Parts: sequence; structure tokens; C-alpha cells
Amino acid sequence: MDLNEKKYGVAIQCMTYNHAKYICDALDGFSKQKTDFPFIAIIVDDASKDNEQNVIIEYLYREFDETSFKREETDDFIRLFARHKTNVNCTFLVLLLKYNHYKKKPRLPYFKKWQDEAKYIAMCEGDDYWTDPLKLSRQVKMMEEHPEYSMCAENGYWLDIRTKEMSPFSSNPEKDINFEDLFICRQFPTASVLYRNEFSSTIAQLPKQAMDTSIWARLATLGTIHYLPIISSVYRRGDGITEKDKIKWAYTVRRFNKTLYKTFDIPDNIKSIRDKDVAQNLKKGIREAKLRKRYFDMFRLSLYYISTIVTLRIRNIAFD
Repeated sequence: MDLNEKKYGVAIQCMTYNHAKYICDALDGFSKQKTDFPFIAIIVDDASKDNEQNVIIEYLYREFDETSFKREETDDFIRLFARHKTNVNCTFLVLLLKYNHYKKKPRLPYFKKWQDEAKYIAMCEGDDYWTDPLKLSRQVKMMEEHPEYSMCAENGYWLDIRTKEMSPFSSNPEKDINFEDLFICRQFPTASVLYRNEFSSTIAQLPKQAMDTSIWARLATLGTIHYLPIISSVYRRGDGITEKDKIKWAYTVRRFNKTLYKTFDIPDNIKSIRDKDVAQNLKKGIREAKLRKRYFDMFRLSLYYISTIVTLRIRNIAFD
């Protein structure tokens, strides 16, 4: 397989924080990938407070060849490099950050050298995991055979950590996903994605507030996004701000939408679909703010809600 003389076929990005309970599942999913090309898993722990860094170190000593270990330490991080004991194509680069970098300092410079040596980028957060050992090999083969693809994605399971129930993420058949589809609803889990590294510099220019949807949208402008219904990952739900803090989530959804509208030329009918969802989340935030007697948030979210509803009605009048 021609990987254009890159050292690695794939660089896996795994950003993690306070995922000590889950991280070994993610690391196992990386280690068990069966490929005919070398790949590197870049695990970045953003100064977790739940002992996750020790869990990662214990995993390395248990599963990786100690003779291959390389260690570097700075005021910002401890960086560990190691090769797997039995999977000759698997290398881990672990960054244990000494203080939390989220929204404060970029982490990319710490591992850019290794990421640049890969042809493709795969993603998986520390609380999600891969279930199919052929995920990377299948996706790379597809991308090599279809140079028009900027990205490919697959199906996965939702896992509710409260009830332990699992269900498919999507019921879609195999298809190409267009730019507008991406803004209507989530089409696939982040852990299922693989894209061309040549587009990483363009993605890095997206606003800091941009979430995954912005990445997929940018990639959709650069080529075709192809989706396979094969289930190859698990996406955990029930432990994030979506479920735990309706106030914070209401602010997040509104801010994210505003960023999307500034960044991309989104049709008005798609904006209306998204704004209805924003309004629903604002209502939930208002109710929670009232219950928790956070009256400033209740007032502020109410203003945002009124503004969103007015915008929807003006847009509907324009359609008529």
C-alpha cells in the first residue's frame, strides 16, 4: 500500500480529561488494530484530576515494550513514546500535561511533529472506544481507492452509562453525506472518523469555539464525505454537560451556532432547523436556572430565547 512515503499511515488523536474509568477501553481499541501499515496513537491527557495519568502509565508498562520507551519532560508536560509488545505496527505517543491547557494554551505543538508524519488522521476521545480491529485498515483502503474523499465515517453505538443500554447511532444506509446534511443532525460518531492529514492546516484555522461539526463541514467543502453503516465504535453518553448542566449546555449550543453561522454559508432553511433546537435548549436552561435560583442566568437565557424566536419568525416571514 502506497502511503506516499509517510512514516505512519494514521495518526490517532485522543484528547482526554478525567476519563480514568474509561481510558483503557480506548487504548485497547487502538492497540488491537490490525493493519499492514504503521500507525501512531497520540494520547493527550489535559492534567486530569481523577488519576487518569497513572492509569495510562500503568497501561503502557503492561502492554508496551519497555526497551522502546523514550521519555522527555518539560515545565509543560511529560512525553512518553513506546511501541507495543506484540503489535509491531502500533506506536503510542503519550502527553501527560502538568496543568490544564483547555482554552489556555495550544496542545498541537507538543505532538505536531509526529502527526505530520501520518497520511491520515483518526479521532477518538478518551471516554469512547473502537470495537472493530479492522476499522483503520478498512478506512485507509477506502480512502486510498477514492482520492475524491476528504473523509470517511462509520456507524457506532450509543452507550448510556446510566442505564447501560446500547443502540445504533444511525439507521442510515451507505451514502455520501453532503454539506447541508451535516447541519441538520449528527450523522455519525466522532470516534468513527478518518480524514486526510493534508487538510489539517485548514482545519486548524477554524475558530476556537468550533466543535466537531465545523471540522466535518470544512472537510465537506474540500471533497466528498463517505459513510459506511458498519458499527466500529461506542459513544458514551450520560456523563457530559448535555445531561448534567442544562444551563451551561444552553450557552454552549447558542455560542456554537453563532460560530457556525459566521464561519459557513448555511442556507436559511437549515438555520431555522438549528435555531429551533437552540430555542429548545434555551428553554431547558431557563427552567433549570429557575429551579436553582440562578436568576441572572434565567434572565440572560430568556433574552437569548426571545431573540432566537424573533429571528425564526422574521425568517419565516421572508420565506412566505
